[in-house]
Amino acid sequence: MCLAGGLHAQSWVQLPDLPAIERDDGSAFVIGEEVYVGTGMDGGFQLTADWYRFTPSTNSWTAVAPMPAAGRQYCATFSLNGQGYVVGGIVAGVTSSEVWKYDPPTDSWTSVAPLLQPLYAATSFAMAGYGHVVSGFLENGQPSNIHLRYDPVTDGWSARPDLPGPGIHRASSFVYADNAYVIGGSLLPFEALGSTWTFDAELGTWEGIAPLPAQRFSSDAVGVVDGGVLVGGATGGAPFVTHGEVWHYHTTSDQWQPYPSFPAGTRRSAVIAFTPPNRVYYGTGSDMAARYKDWWMLELPVTVEERDARAGFFMGPVPAQDHLILTREDPVRSAHVIIRDATGRLIHQEPWQSGRTVLPTRTWSNGTYLLTVNDGSTQEYRRFVIQH
Repeated sequence: MCLAGGLHAQSWVQLPDLPAIERDDGSAFVIGEEVYVGTGMDGGFQLTADWYRFTPSTNSWTAVAPMPAAGRQYCATFSLNGQGYVVGGIVAGVTSSEVWKYDPPTDSWTSVAPLLQPLYAATSFAMAGYGHVVSGFLENGQPSNIHLRYDPVTDGWSARPDLPGPGIHRASSFVYADNAYVIGGSLLPFEALGSTWTFDAELGTWEGIAPLPAQRFSSDAVGVVDGGVLVGGATGGAPFVTHGEVWHYHTTSDQWQPYPSFPAGTRRSAVIAFTPPNRVYYGTGSDMAARYKDWWMLELPVTVEERDARAGFFMGPVPAQDHLILTREDPVRSAHVIIRDATGRLIHQEPWQSGRTVLPTRTWSNGTYLLTVNDGSTQEYRRFVIQH
């Protein structure tokens, strides 16, 4: 295959609508290759608790079990160990500390340990086996720079280093290579920011990096194979001004690049998801005139200039169980192997300096993974499945 990149290579495609009432301030998480969308405020100004699963292989939606609790909006979400978590939000006009866990095999929800304090309009992410919730409104109505971490093994929350700077709300975030990126947000009441911070999970430190070229709050961001993508957002006070620009952050160059704008107009408070190797899904939200239930896919260019297939590599068995064998026909050239799960989380990386290497996969969860092989001048991407 040859997947040369370039601005012209990106394209938005409209997919089947969410099979439910339109909404904004909803939630989404990815488990395996499937996207789950739910909650939010609907077109009749009612809070929702219904959930739906989108399957990319068939471009189809399926209703799943609704959350067995009151409707809510402004929730934070993340995925861990094949389960989705919905955190905090506004419930019946009250800031919530509730946390709910969704399990796909049983199609059921379970209440787990609550937040250390109620939060809404926070941003969230998962990395290195933990869930993180950052910033958002506290119960007293003040924005915060709080940073809380969830441990699924102990079912408990702990405080982590706060986001630098003043308290904010309605920021967005993504994860790439075990670093989290928190973008934009708003001061009180509504003053959009463009600042971008990265959190190193291993060091436990925050660092300021290249700001978003435009100030935004209520944007939606997601990690992709080479960085992150941010869509839409708002500026101003009441009424908000909504925007439709799309930005791509390159981690290697610490630069933001404009991508084609969202084709359905401006949007804020939508939901976003990524499935490897190169598809961003986006929809719902509001343009301040109406709420929506549409669903779109942005197919990103994958910057790959592959050699002839005879000079590439082979892998097997697929599906893999206890191990994955990689074989190269060019054993002289050294390379680096990176493997991520369907959420973009780094699972494994190692140098590849011989013609054959064996990766132990016995302890990896069932699901789809993205393998990247980089020899310094070219990259190859392959998806594979683990099925024990």
